[in-house]
Amino acid sequence: MILKQYIGRELIKTTLAVTSVLCLVFLCHQLIRLLAKVAAGKLSTAMLMNILFLQLPYLLGLLLPIGVYFAVILVFSRMYVDHEMTIYSTCGLSRWQILAMVLPSTLWMMLLVAALTLGLNPQLLAVQAKLLQQSPTRLLADTLIPGRFHIVNGGKQVYYVESIDRESDTAHKVFLARREANTEDPSKSQGARWSVLSAATGKRYQDSNGIDYIVAEYGNRYLGQAGQAEFQWTQFTSLASFLQSATTSPLLFTYASMSSRSLWQLRKKDLLAAAELQWRIIVPLSVPVLALLALPLSYVRPRHGRYSSLIPAILIYIIFANAMFISRRYLESGRLSPTIGLWGVILFTSVFASILQTDWRAVWTRQRSYLEKKGICA
Repeated sequence: MILKQYIGRELIKTTLAVTSVLCLVFLCHQLIRLLAKVAAGKLSTAMLMNILFLQLPYLLGLLLPIGVYFAVILVFSRMYVDHEMTIYSTCGLSRWQILAMVLPSTLWMMLLVAALTLGLNPQLLAVQAKLLQQSPTRLLADTLIPGRFHIVNGGKQVYYVESIDRESDTAHKVFLARREANTEDPSKSQGARWSVLSAATGKRYQDSNGIDYIVAEYGNRYLGQAGQAEFQWTQFTSLASFLQSATTSPLLFTYASMSSRSLWQLRKKDLLAAAELQWRIIVPLSVPVLALLALPLSYVRPRHGRYSSLIPAILIYIIFANAMFISRRYLESGRLSPTIGLWGVILFTSVFASILQTDWRAVWTRQRSYLEKKGICA
């Protein structure tokens, strides 16, 4: 019991340390990617920390299996170097008994990952999608950078403001150019009609139907086609211009944000739903499987460093992770049967880990002793 508590305590501490480092690395990568979108005007600064916070449980669900895998390798490689495993073996503990002491901690980790992947993460992804699909005017007001032209919708819209008063939510010296279809004269539809608006100030506005506008004040509006002499010029004191989103809104309901119950109902009809559901189930199941795989890989030969086993362990994990992603891709495209799906990767890894975990020398010794007693071999 003391040894079981000792191993469990060491595994939990090392797992938390490894997972924290991995989460920090991936969060920094996500932060750099999101900051690039903020600099490009595709994401507001107000959403930055919210989206980063919502990404943390998702990353935790993906990185905890990796943390358990490397924690087992680091803990037991240290025990091999310090000759603790030699003492345990001398006391009569087999590899499978050591594994039985490791499994309780890994099962708790598996339950935590299952709660994240099956329950919490889909809800958080749905909240993130709703944040990204908020009012286009709100997005524009947050993403516009004063003194810089913003080209959106494939060059069909251009925005520019000289300055923005964030307290009153008012933009000063507004320029807006929009490419429009020529509905008045179809014969001139080959050229592009542009609506160009310049105003002293502008504010965002949303009517009772939820339609978004920019209300420009004290300015001019020009409408015409390049190469044509006919232009419409309008002076106004107040003009509401329909505003399209400056960003590409993601789908609100995707398979990643659907509940696990909905995916279960669609699994036989939709391959994408089946692949997403299998992924959510396989990720928690990979925790004990990776622990089983890591235990024999943690073996360190005498007079070798404790980190000598990390390189083959990393290579094997890369193969395992790539097999998972490739199987999911094949399942989504219909090139792999849902019956096999991701289950085949877990089954093959479990068999491979069991082969490595088995002490074949001891098995052969016991078998030889049995044969000698029966008089079959000398």
